[in-house]
Amino acid sequence: FCGKCRARRYSAKGICHHGFPFLLAAAGEYEDPVVKGLIRSLKFQFVRDAAEPLGALLAAYAKRLKISPSYDLALPVPLSERRLRERGFNQSELISRAFSRRSGIPLDIRTLKRVRHSPPQSGLHGDKKRRANVAGSFRVEVPTKVRNRNVILLDDVITSGATMLHAAMALRAAGARNILALAIAKA
Repeated sequence: FCGKCRARRYSAKGICHHGFPFLLAAAGEYEDPVVKGLIRSLKFQFVRDAAEPLGALLAAYAKRLKISPSYDLALPVPLSERRLRERGFNQSELISRAFSRRSGIPLDIRTLKRVRHSPPQSGLHGDKKRRANVAGSFRVEVPTKVRNRNVILLDDVITSGATMLHAAMALRAAGARNILALAIAKA
């Protein structure tokens, strides 16, 4: 999908909003009861084993899209240090590890950092509030890791796209060539 308007794209060519920092792909819909159950178990009930089937789903989806040869690096959307301490793990990182093992796309968990804590996006309604909530939250620690590379930015759910947008803007500012925002589900 186009990251901006969500128009369906059948390839990375023919992007309708040139200059938008990412192309969006989602393996499923959040309302699918199995997908929703696994995501909620992982995020809110702390069932870490739920990351494996979610990562497998993403890898199978990526295989159908035939993206493996064209992307150099997979990066999970990071949590703030505070949220990481509260939860004990980053669900996107766990999913990304399973995805990386199955897809063969190298995983990097250190390059993209969340430098500002903000309230959970799930508690906010409206695109404008969500964008403001995560504005300025991401930084690329080592720009040479992403410069002139095609990267996949992985997360569990995409709703407004605000988190992916601000993370992708940081990656683009660091020199990433192409960014695929890949999520388990879109809401």
